[in-house]
Amino acid sequence: MTKYLKILLLCISSIKGLSQQKLLSKYIVTHATINGYDVTDYAVSNSAMTVFYKEADSTLFMANVYVVKNTQSYGKLAFVSKNFSKTRDTITTNYKWAFVNDYDNKKGCAKVSLVEIIKKKQVKSIISILQSNGNITIYNGISKSILKY
Repeated sequence: MTKYLKILLLCISSIKGLSQQKLLSKYIVTHATINGYDVTDYAVSNSAMTVFYKEADSTLFMANVYVVKNTQSYGKLAFVSKNFSKTRDTITTNYKWAFVNDYDNKKGCAKVSLVEIIKKKQVKSIISILQSNGNITIYNGISKSILKY
């Protein structure tokens, strides 16, 4: 796990400089689909993860990082809403995301929905990304941290 965190921090530091960023949460991808096609093998073999972090000025960012490929899609997040289940064991947070892919320099906008399901010291996650061009990416994963921002 420490190896992944070091690689992750190296990936994130390429965005602007690690000293200005605070890692808030990361979600390790265990299952992935793009437009309904299962891409789990590719995502898992490339140590895919989604991270949330803040810049020194408290601007919130998200990055989808493929550690082995050393690529990422990253950009600013704008908070939209947060909802809790009646039992408060499921949290759904919605964002708008303006991103750029570092591997092809394409830019885009997306709606992001993060669902966290809290089960006895483990957080399972479903991150749905609906791009303005209609592409849908869904990452199921796990995290040991809960977003607190």
